[in-house]
Formats: sequence, structure tokens, C-alpha cells
Amino acid sequence: MFRSILIFSIVLLLTVLSAAELPADVLKCKKTDTDCQKESLHQTLQKHPDGYGPLNLIRIEPLTIKSLHLPKVAGSPVGIELNFKDIKMLGISGANIHKVSGVKEKGQNVLYEIECDFPQIIIDGPYSVDGQVLVLPIVGEGNSKIIFDNVDSKIKGKASLVEKDGKKYLNVDKVHLDLQPKKATFAFENLFKGDKTLGDNMNKFLNENWAEVYKELKPVIMEAMGKILIHICNGVFSKIEYSEMFLTE
Repeated sequence: MFRSILIFSIVLLLTVLSAAELPADVLKCKKTDTDCQKESLHQTLQKHPDGYGPLNLIRIEPLTIKSLHLPKVAGSPVGIELNFKDIKMLGISGANIHKVSGVKEKGQNVLYEIECDFPQIIIDGPYSVDGQVLVLPIVGEGNSKIIFDNVDSKIKGKASLVEKDGKKYLNVDKVHLDLQPKKATFAFENLFKGDKTLGDNMNKFLNENWAEVYKELKPVIMEAMGKILIHICNGVFSKIEYSEMFLTE
């Protein structure tokens, strides 16, 4: 549900920052060298899961999300309001990068595309939920664990070049996420005020119908994740002049 939460931000950040001030063990690339960028991403995810402080590159293993709000979707059979607080995401550093389009400049816009997969993404932390899933009511508050297996990810991003003090910086404006797991497993504790029978049955129902549940929640999940990753990207990009992000052609 949250996989790659930010994989666009992480992947894009790692690619462009690899030529700036990241440690010497990170492969540096040209804008058009997609094979180099693909390998650089893989190496950086493996070698720097704890982030890189000088550039505010956040820790990605685990990745911490302080709060996440998924509102009810009008007319959806999965009409729930779902909130998470201080959750941890594990598995991002295990990403397999399959394709990187390279950085494409169109006027003052910069476009980027990435295809990758994650063997497993785990979301762990407190939740609260209220609403209805398909035909059943659901309410609860407590700890949760969501596991996504074999997650295919396609990410497209658009950024603009903004000028500050005579220098150009990258500012991410939009991202489009298409993230699809092969399987999802839900475990919500303390559903229905701790009624074990009702809680176990609801978790079973969610797991048996995970594909339909995910399909209905996907639009709001993608929107919420997009806002978070844009915030993270721009926090870092504001520190690095665009001309210094890549090796010269």
C-alpha cells in the first residue's frame, strides 16, 4: 500500500546526487548514460541505506513516515478513513532497478522515468480506521503490519528549473506512481475494540480480498505518497545547483 513510498524520491535523489557530493564509492553519471544511472542507483541503495546527512538524504532502511492520512473515497466499495502514525517501512534498499529513462530536458521542465521492483515491502506501525470494506463495517485502533510481496513499480516525474540568486535549481512538481504488488497481507490489531473473533475474521477477509481492497485504495495512496516524496525531493534539491548534479557530457 505504501511501497516505494517515495521510491521516486529516493531513486531520483540517488541518481542526481551521485554526481554531486555523495561518497566516493557511488558511481557518477552523465544525464544521458542510463546504464550508468541504473547501476549507480543499485549501488547507492545497497551502500547507503542510512542516508547521507550533508545533503539531507534521508534514511531509507527503515524509512520513517510520521503521519499518513487516507481519506474516504466517495462511491467506493472500500469507504474507509485510514490513518497511520510513526510507521516504519522496510525493504526499499532491496529495490531491483530495471530501467531508467535518463533525464530529459524540455524547456524549463525536466522529465524522468524509472521501472523497478521490490521483493518485499513491510509497513509497521500504529493505525486507526473507520468505515466499510466492501460489505463489512470496520473500526479499530492499534498496531498494524502490512506486507507487500513482489511489487512492480513504474514512476514518472516532472520537475521545473527555478532560478535563485542567479543559479538554477530543480523543483519537483508532479509524480505519477503505478505500483502493483503480486500479493498483500494485512494484520490490524485491536479491531472492533479488541474483539478477537471479529478482528481475526476481518483480517482474513482483507487478505482474501486484498486485490480488490488495494484497487479501490490505490488512487488515494498514490496521491498521498506523491505529496510526501515531492517534499523530500525538493528539500534536497534546494541545496544543489542543477549544473552540478551530473558529470559533463
